[in-house]
Amino acid sequence: MRNGWRGPVYTTEGTADLAAIVLADSAHLMAEDARQANEGGWTRHNPALPLYDTDDAAAAVRLFQTMDFDVPWRIARGVDLEFGRGGHILGSAWAHLGLGDRTAVVSGDLGRQHHRVLRPPQPRPECGAIPDLPVFVDSPMALASLRVYRQAVAEAWPEVRPELLHTHEDPFDPGRLAELHTATQSMTVNNPEQASIIISASGMATGGRVLHHLEQMLPDPRHTVLVVGYAAADADELLAWATGGPEPGSTYLVHGEPEASAALTDRLSTEHGWNAVVPRDGERVLI
Repeated sequence: MRNGWRGPVYTTEGTADLAAIVLADSAHLMAEDARQANEGGWTRHNPALPLYDTDDAAAAVRLFQTMDFDVPWRIARGVDLEFGRGGHILGSAWAHLGLGDRTAVVSGDLGRQHHRVLRPPQPRPECGAIPDLPVFVDSPMALASLRVYRQAVAEAWPEVRPELLHTHEDPFDPGRLAELHTATQSMTVNNPEQASIIISASGMATGGRVLHHLEQMLPDPRHTVLVVGYAAADADELLAWATGGPEPGSTYLVHGEPEASAALTDRLSTEHGWNAVVPRDGERVLI
């Protein structure tokens, strides 16, 4: 405020009340420290001055504009602010900023789940969630594989989750799925009329319809190409599977990038006491 800020300072009611106390007290303490430094001659400044005084503190408090939790405010053109409970001290909050088609969340200090007085922090809202877009499956191999998956659900194969077996909903269709079976249908999505998702291959993109989509769309910065691969188990899931049975004499990690294999080996050794090894290329072991 001393440097000229005259805009609003958005805050919660609790923060406004406590900040007024803290600012006034800290201004008084800094003024006293500066006075003692000047009188004692132990300052490098001539004279020593507080960062702000009680007038500055009072000016700051006058700019406070309090907001309720869970109520979005338009604070600038294209910027909406909403506070959620932080649960740390009275008034503490995390801030959710709506920035047009993007969002940002600033957590601040979050409190504990079992505070004796305050309610726990609110979960943050979804940020960057994919909207309900049309989904085009444009790959003959993918569509053939989809038929096998649907057959597995319809015939209750033992690998299928049981909760899927007694529903009439298609678990593979979010309600906006389009299957493109012909080359003519494929060409219609080369220049989509609206934002959409095209699932075109699950291999190395070395052939097939995906090449045409890449040729058409890569030059346009509005498009995003995601090479997602298969969602294999992560470290926690691998550990849960491995440690769910008896401890083996030795465990050899032979699949994965060197850094990831070394990290998983370390967790097996330190967290579970296993003899885990990443063998060298070509190394032989006696089983």
